[in-house]
Amino acid sequence: MSLRDAEKNDQTAGVLKAWAQLGFDFCCSEGTGRFMNARGLPARTISDRDRVQAQIGDGQIRCVINVARVTNREDSDSFAIRRFATERNLPVLTCMDTAEAFLIAIRMKQEGACPACHTLEEYVTGAAGSGT
Repeated sequence: MSLRDAEKNDQTAGVLKAWAQLGFDFCCSEGTGRFMNARGLPARTISDRDRVQAQIGDGQIRCVINVARVTNREDSDSFAIRRFATERNLPVLTCMDTAEAFLIAIRMKQEGACPACHTLEEYVTGAAGSGT
C-alpha cells in the first residue's frame, strides 16, 4: 500500500483499521508505514520496487492499494507496481472510496451474502432497480 499525503487522515485510518480487523496484513511504502504505525496499525515497510514486485509474484502480496499523487507517469514506481499487479490479476485499488467499497464486498462474502450484480447498461437504463 502507498498513499498520497492527502489520504493520510482519520477517515482512511478507519477504513484500514477495518481491513486489519478482517485479518489483512499491510506492507507499505515508508511514508504510509509511518502513517499506519502512528495510528496503531501494524505495517511493515518496503521501499524497493523490485522487492514489491517479487512479493507480488510469489503471492505474498495479493491486493494493492495505491493512491498516488500522479497516476499516469509510466516511469514512476507506482505505475510499475500497479501494472505488475494488474498483469497478475490482483485487485488494484487507486482511491480510498474503492478500498472501502471492496472492504464492504469482502465482509458481505464472508457473511455469505450474495449481492445483486448488474451491468453498467442496466444501471444507466434503470433496469438495475426494477428487479430484472
